[in-house]
Amino acid sequence: MNNEAVTLVQTGRHEEAVELFDRALELRPGDPDALFNKAQALHRLARYDEAAACYDAALEKDPNDYQALILKARSLSEGERLGEAAACYDAALKARPGGTDALSGKGSLLIEMGRNDEAMGYLDEALEKDPDDLHTLYSKAGLCAKLGLRKESVACYDRALKVAPGNPYVEMMKDMHSRMALLEEGIIKHAAGDPGAKGRGGPAFVYDMARLFADTGEHEQAIESIDELADGGAADPDLLELKARSLAALGRHEEAVSALDRVLAAEPGSHTALYGKGLSLAALGRAPDAIGCYKKALDAGHDAAEIDEAITACNRGAQQRGRPA
Repeated sequence: MNNEAVTLVQTGRHEEAVELFDRALELRPGDPDALFNKAQALHRLARYDEAAACYDAALEKDPNDYQALILKARSLSEGERLGEAAACYDAALKARPGGTDALSGKGSLLIEMGRNDEAMGYLDEALEKDPDDLHTLYSKAGLCAKLGLRKESVACYDRALKVAPGNPYVEMMKDMHSRMALLEEGIIKHAAGDPGAKGRGGPAFVYDMARLFADTGEHEQAIESIDELADGGAADPDLLELKARSLAALGRHEEAVSALDRVLAAEPGSHTALYGKGLSLAALGRAPDAIGCYKKALDAGHDAAEIDEAITACNRGAQQRGRPA
C-alpha cells in the first residue's frame, strides 16, 4: 500500500496518496516510511503545518534523521514558521556537521529573515563543500545582487551555467545583472566626471537603469534612480510610468495613480498607463473607477484578454468586499 501511495505522489496525485498513507498507518501506526512519504505529499499540497507534524512523528523513531530534518525545515519555512525552520536546520547540522543541504537551506532562510551577513557565511561554506550545487549558487547570486555585488552575482550565474548549460532562466539573470553592473559603473563614472561617461546620466540612461532595477524586484532603487534626475522624471512619460510600476509593486498605489495621471496628461491615449492606473485603483478598492480605466485602455488598444481578466478580478474583489462594482 505504501508503494502504491508513493507511485501516486510521483504522478502528482497527492490527495489520493495521503488517503492511502493514512490507511497504511492504520495498519502500521507510527511507520516512519509512511509518515515520511505522507509528509512529502502534504508539503506538495501546501499543507505545510500538517507536513511538519508528520515529519515530527517520523523523527520520533530517529531524531537525527538528516533528510527528515531538512524536509521538515523546508515545510516550516514555507509555512512562514521561520524561527522553527532555523532551529530545524541547526538540528540537521548537528546530526550531520557540514551537510551541504542544511548549510544551503539555512543560508537561504537567513536571506528571507533579512540576516544577510550570516546568510553569506552559510552559503559560502556550502559552496566550499560543493561548488556546483545549483540551489546554493542561485541563492548566493540573488543575495549578491540584493547587496549590490553585481560582479559576484554574475560569477555565480556563470558557475551555474557550467553546471547546467543553456538554462534560459540563468542566462537571463546573468545578462540582466551584467548589464546592471555596466550601468552602475556608468553612473559612478558620470558622477565622478569621467569624460568617457559623458551623456550617460540622462533620462534614457536612467530609464535603462531603473527598468533593470524594476525587473529584478529592486523597486526602491528604481524609484531612487528616477528621483535623482533634476525634475524627478516629471518631464518624461516613460520614466513616470516606470516609476508608477515600482510604486504599485511596493503597495504605494495613491502615488502610482498620481504618477500615471501625469503620464495621461501628456499622453491621454496611453493604454499601458490607463491599464496600470486601473490596477492601482482596483488595489485601492475603487472598483468602478478601475473598470472605467480598463475600458478606456481597451478602447486605446490594450490586450482584450488582459482587460477581461482584470475586470473579472475587479468584480470579484468588489463582491468580496460586499460592494457591487
